[in-house]
Amino acid sequence: MARQGTAVLDPNAQLEDIFWGIYHWLDGHPTETILVSVKVDNGDNTAELQQKVYNLITGDNVKDYWVQSTLVCRSRRYTAAP
Repeated sequence: MARQGTAVLDPNAQLEDIFWGIYHWLDGHPTETILVSVKVDNGDNTAELQQKVYNLITGDNVKDYWVQSTLVCRSRRYTAAP
């Protein structure tokens, strides 16, 4: 297992494990924000990956963890993104 800071990275972790780890961490740090980027490292089934990510960010049990909007915050007001 590799370590990144205080986190243990399991080389056998699946995408679902990573996302649920993020959700667990956010539960303990509710004022924090995480930016997520997903990249295909092996294989070429991007449609399957896209579906997995979609399911992991849109389910009723996880929707409160994500901000999905074209609006950005500027000076305490929301305005349309450029």
